[in-house]
Amino acid sequence: MKKIVAIISTMLVFLLSSNNSINSGESKYLRLSGYLSLSGNIYVPSQNSYASGYVSGWVSLKDSSGEYYTNSTYVNAYVSFWAGSNYVYVTAYPNQNLTVYKNGKPVGSVYLSDGVPVSGWINGNYVYLSGSKYIMVSTYVNE
Repeated sequence: MKKIVAIISTMLVFLLSSNNSINSGESKYLRLSGYLSLSGNIYVPSQNSYASGYVSGWVSLKDSSGEYYTNSTYVNAYVSFWAGSNYVYVTAYPNQNLTVYKNGKPVGSVYLSDGVPVSGWINGNYVYLSGSKYIMVSTYVNE
């Protein structure tokens, strides 16, 4: 019985002191940044009315070393506004998850929620909205 207890104790000490592959991942704080440009043509029924539609674009973020990055991702954001004058200014919120990669392997994700201001002039029954913003987001990833 003493031998069994000694063997089990030795195994437990070994397992707890070794680098287990399940727990070998290390959490790392990252800041990713890049430009997000959005644009879209939106139908305006008439002057002094509500209008809504989508603006879209592509975003690619990376950290300062370039080691961590997101692939170029298509972003689509819904906007709604009151067309009370010929000029429209509205903030678009993408609200989208992006996968973070290191050496081609996914290591985490980041949520893109920064508001991007878009604006444009109404021409007939359409307004072409466009705008861009430098985005900076933070996240923790596991390696």
